[in-house]
Amino acid sequence: MKRKNDKLELILLGVGILLLLLLFVVKRRLDAPEETATAESRTETMEGKKQEETIQNMEQENAAFLNSKKEEQKETTAAGPVQIRVLLTDCGKLGYAQKQVSLRGNASLSMNDGAYIASPQETICVTEQECGEVVHVVPADETAGTAVSLTGKPEDETVYPGSFVIYKSEEGLLVVNELDLEMYLRYVVPSEMPSSYEKEH
Repeated sequence: MKRKNDKLELILLGVGILLLLLLFVVKRRLDAPEETATAESRTETMEGKKQEETIQNMEQENAAFLNSKKEEQKETTAAGPVQIRVLLTDCGKLGYAQKQVSLRGNASLSMNDGAYIASPQETICVTEQECGEVVHVVPADETAGTAVSLTGKPEDETVYPGSFVIYKSEEGLLVVNELDLEMYLRYVVPSEMPSSYEKEH
C-alpha cells in the first residue's frame, strides 16, 4: 500500500510539475503580445529618432548648400556681371558670314586696343580684304549703343550695346557682340521679338 501511495505521489507530483509548466507556457504566451508591443514601440521610437536625425541632417546639409550658393553668388557678383557672346546675323538675307561690316558708335569706338579711335557717329567700315584675323571694336560707353550694318549699308543698321569682335573666316566676316547678360536681356532680346508677337497676359 505504501508503494502505491509512493507511486501515486510521484504521479501527482509529475502532473503538478506538468501543470506548472503548462501554466508557465500559457502565461508566457499571454505576456508575449505585451512584450512584442513594447519591443515594437521601442523600435518605432528608435526609428522615429532616426528619421528625426535624418531630417535634421538633411536640413543642415540643405542650409549649408544654400549658404555655399549664396557665397558663390556673392563672389560672382563681386567678380562682375556674366558676359555673353552673340553671333550676329542679318536674319537670313546673307546669313552669318559677311563681305563687309560697318559700325557707327554713339560713343567713340576704339579698334584693336586703341590702334584706331573713331569719334562718335563716325562710321568704321571693315571689309573682308582689309580685315586681319581678329578685329576688336570697343565703344567708350558700352551702354550707348553701336549701329552695326552687316551689309555695310546705313539702311541695314541695327543698334547693339556692348563691344564687338570681328573674325575673318573662309566664308567671310563673322561679327560677335560681347555684352553682359543683363544688358542683353534689356536691349537685345526685345529688339529680336517681332511686334506681331502678342503680349503675354
